[in-house]
Amino acid sequence: MDRLRQRHDFSALLGPAHCAEHHVDAARLDRGRDVSLNKIATTIGLSPRQFTRLFQAHIGMTPKHFILETRLRYVRFLLDNSVLSVTAIAQETGFSDSAHLATAFRKKYQSSPSEFRHRRN
Repeated sequence: MDRLRQRHDFSALLGPAHCAEHHVDAARLDRGRDVSLNKIATTIGLSPRQFTRLFQAHIGMTPKHFILETRLRYVRFLLDNSVLSVTAIAQETGFSDSAHLATAFRKKYQSSPSEFRHRRN
């Protein structure tokens, strides 16, 4: 994602609160699990609303959407590269259950996780 490569601009805008870059990286590394918008905003000295506006302006999507996209990319990776069940993948990627994962996955990729996996194999 080109905008993610420009995250230094996001950090520069925040001035001394440059640790926002760290939180974007952490969300990516954690695949979106247990990421708290309030915690990130408080850590860098912004209200959740201010953080959301800045994040969207510089990353191109809301933090919530970024987290969902990160989770779904990791789901695709796991479907392609593991034998984990869809339920285990849902748990690993921070979805509350496999039904929520399937709904989000179908909305993004127009197929269920199981269909996606079978087409790839």
